[in-house]
Amino acid sequence: MRTRVLLNLEGKHRFVGLLSADRMGALFQYAPEFVADGLEVSPLSCPLRASVFRGIPGFVSDSLPDGWGNLLLSRRHACEDRRFAEMAVSARLAGIGNQGVGALEFEPETSNPEESCRHDSCNCIDLDAVADGIRSVQADEATHTELDELIRLSGYAGGAHPKIVCLVSDDKRLVKPGKAPRPNGAPWIIKFSNLTDPEDSGALEYAVSLLAKSAGIDMPETHLFESSKGAGWFGIRRFDRTSSGKVHMATAAGLLHCDFRQPCLDYQTLMALTQHLSGAGDLEQMLKRAYFNFVIDNRDDHAKNFSFLMDGKGRWRLSPAYDLIPNIGGFEHMTALSGVGKSPARTLFVRLGEDFGMTLRKAQAALEEVDDSLDQWLQLAKNCGVKAPPVFEPIR
Repeated sequence: MRTRVLLNLEGKHRFVGLLSADRMGALFQYAPEFVADGLEVSPLSCPLRASVFRGIPGFVSDSLPDGWGNLLLSRRHACEDRRFAEMAVSARLAGIGNQGVGALEFEPETSNPEESCRHDSCNCIDLDAVADGIRSVQADEATHTELDELIRLSGYAGGAHPKIVCLVSDDKRLVKPGKAPRPNGAPWIIKFSNLTDPEDSGALEYAVSLLAKSAGIDMPETHLFESSKGAGWFGIRRFDRTSSGKVHMATAAGLLHCDFRQPCLDYQTLMALTQHLSGAGDLEQMLKRAYFNFVIDNRDDHAKNFSFLMDGKGRWRLSPAYDLIPNIGGFEHMTALSGVGKSPARTLFVRLGEDFGMTLRKAQAALEEVDDSLDQWLQLAKNCGVKAPPVFEPIR
């Protein structure tokens, strides 16, 4: 099966290339007109050229569903006595159509639910009812109707946690189906709990997002949506959707064509990638994120949790931060610091900045801004409804 890969960037559609993929392997080739256009959607692992690439390009793999999306599709296929594992990747991409992350789209497209007034304009989403449906999926008790509705609402968003893609009003009172910005309806992602998560997991992630902002880390707008079942559901405004249209988004995993499920990166690599794509301007941000992840003990700092955005003129920048969750992941960090995956010394963070042209004073100031924000953490967490907030301390 062959799938057309398209780029709908800031309202302008381009044919990127053709992907041929089945259980025997995959081939990808850029369209000649896209090569001539000169937009490098994957400048490192899949640069523009006329020859054929073997395998699924990393920037295309970014669009494939992860843990939660795969679980939904697997459950749905089981209802029809089919095996999800036997579904070709090209068929999965065609199913995503124009509902994936960033600006990539795939043909043949599925029907677009957000064009339907019956679904999107008239009905608000009951978040607690969505949570009940998610628990039914996790317990393998969901009906066909529940699965279809959750697949429609999920928008094939990546990640291991259950989530929906929706439109949220400016006052945060209305949550409706849909993915394209509308008057008084901005695109958001709202996350729900896994069975093993504590009751206040949404409140914890929200409090950490506020802490990150106070530390000078670039974060999208976040909100804690009310729930009768706990402290609330964490929501984050999408940064790959603007009033001008979709923005091309590529993760570090996609750009470097690496397996985000494995601890395959070092923050040295992420700093080098940042410098290569967006110049020195975003290096301080990446240094802060490296330090912040170790301060809050976010061990799930894998290669798909760092992204870059490209505009219509081919200019890249580091995306806002996301998935900042304490005490998540294995024993060591998925991304190491100069080869150290647990409890690095403060001097390693300073050296990381200096290795990429930052002065000693500037590198120290970046770390100190994170340190200064920690004074407000316990009160901030309490205000958000976190029952037993973890202790965050500066690294010495």
